[in-house]
Amino acid sequence: MARTLDKIGEDIRGLSDSERDVLLRDLIANLDIDPELNLESVWLEAAVRRYAELQSGVAETSPADVVLEKARDRVRGAG
Repeated sequence: MARTLDKIGEDIRGLSDSERDVLLRDLIANLDIDPELNLESVWLEAAVRRYAELQSGVAETSPADVVLEKARDRVRGAG
């Protein structure tokens, strides 16, 4: 791949909200997803696995405000 993911991410962060929305919808529409796949069962399986990880102490938790601030920073290109 000629362009790095960092460069592509930088370009994406430079788009307007509406341009990012169009890009995201296009990317999702082009995912190679089996039409027979039951997404509800996939989400349920993931939720059950994550819950077990939390209960066993394997997964680490973070306060929501910390997670949201990190996400905002990444969207702004600061992290």
